[in-house]
Amino acid sequence: MKKILKKLNLYFVFYKFYIPLKKYINYDKYKVHYRNFVESVKNSKTKTKIIYVGIPTHNNLGDQAQYYCIRKYIQDNYLKFTLIEVIDDIVFMNYKNIIKLMKKNLNDNDIFVFQSGYRTTDVSNFGGEYAHQIILKNFKNKVIVFPQTVNFQNKNEMKKSMLAYHTNNNYLFMARDKVSYDMATKMYDKNRVILYPDIVATLIGNFIKYNEKKEGILLCLRNDSEKLYSKEMYDKLISKLRNISQEISVTDTNSSCDFEFDKNKIESELEAKIHQFAKHKLIITDRYHGTIFSLIANTKVIVLNSTDHKVVTGVDWFKGIYDGNYYLAKDLDDAFDKAKELYHRDDVEINKSYFEEHYYSKLRQRIDEI
Repeated sequence: MKKILKKLNLYFVFYKFYIPLKKYINYDKYKVHYRNFVESVKNSKTKTKIIYVGIPTHNNLGDQAQYYCIRKYIQDNYLKFTLIEVIDDIVFMNYKNIIKLMKKNLNDNDIFVFQSGYRTTDVSNFGGEYAHQIILKNFKNKVIVFPQTVNFQNKNEMKKSMLAYHTNNNYLFMARDKVSYDMATKMYDKNRVILYPDIVATLIGNFIKYNEKKEGILLCLRNDSEKLYSKEMYDKLISKLRNISQEISVTDTNSSCDFEFDKNKIESELEAKIHQFAKHKLIITDRYHGTIFSLIANTKVIVLNSTDHKVVTGVDWFKGIYDGNYYLAKDLDDAFDKAKELYHRDDVEINKSYFEEHYYSKLRQRIDEI
């Protein structure tokens, strides 16, 4: 239904009518989020603040890992700032006139931070993009946009994004792959757009080390509209992989935990997921954070394509750094052929830290320059 409505250019019209229903369905949750935000803002009215827009509420550990790393970056680099978090929905819906509340309680030196990920888009999860737009149009404060995948298919939606960024000349936009960077430099002020890696890559070489025997193959596969291959195609691949190893497991980057109002379990859940990756001899994944988790775990990974450029262009960051520890497969047959080769290699290379030293340790200077 979503695909049909998009082809007819009706999807965004219908979505506007869906917003009141969404408010009704999530009334209790939005009420708590709003109350928490109001209390935080009013208690820190005279302090210099960072408003972190778009904190993830779902159980995807890729997005939660971004939150974990961004929060740590803010705490390490903005010690004198008070950190206040808010979800996308109550921002772009202007829930209970939250924008007016912000204007009344924010100071000129306060900074907005936008959550990283697939959020500068009209393809999916575009509540993030709408939240970006309403902040940019209503505030002249500095805005730090952590690495984004940029992908617009509707010209009107692209134009709305362009106009929003042109109303604020005080932002730094990070694009997390070359395709996104090229699109962003055409849409926004190219002097305020930089090519920057996903912040979760800073955990490579800097997370818990596991020293144990690696056995079996783990497939970390998505099950949403972004997957390129069908379940039947993956079942066929798994059947072939049993000729290489009888220990075949399938997982995702999701957690069973509810992180909406409790972020305390994120680190332990990340540790458990990385540990799962570390126990296997080979990972096959169509998730970008599945690739990063593999490199954190020092497990060789075969990367499969998805329906857009996010994964393929994302692995370009690892060229010349982690060569031999990852492989981008052309298709499932190529993935199987490469699996036969990699599985029988017993070398385990410890991936060194790179992205923290070469990028994120220098980010504060780039931010201050704007």
